[in-house]
Amino acid sequence: MVEKRPVIEQESIAYEGIFGLKDVYKMVYDWMSDKGYVPVEKRVQESVTKAGKHVELELEPYKKFTDYAKSVIRIHVTGHDITDVEVAKDGHKRKMQKGRL
Repeated sequence: MVEKRPVIEQESIAYEGIFGLKDVYKMVYDWMSDKGYVPVEKRVQESVTKAGKHVELELEPYKKFTDYAKSVIRIHVTGHDITDVEVAKDGHKRKMQKGRL
């Protein structure tokens, strides 16, 4: 029988403003790699509405300790009303996104 022990349940972080969607993905994947987790994408979905894009990313990275024990993390990244904006940074124009994560 499989034994499961939740360590942290329902922890969330909310952000509204300007961000780079590619930078958010890169940060999540870099964190998983740094901690030794193998990334597993369960679902990637993007839809376009009148208010902007809606993005959902579900990940279940795992780290195997032994043949009988492993750690699994469930990560959900959801973005609402995402629109593209141009931002001047260090004298260069950069394409970024504005919305809610």
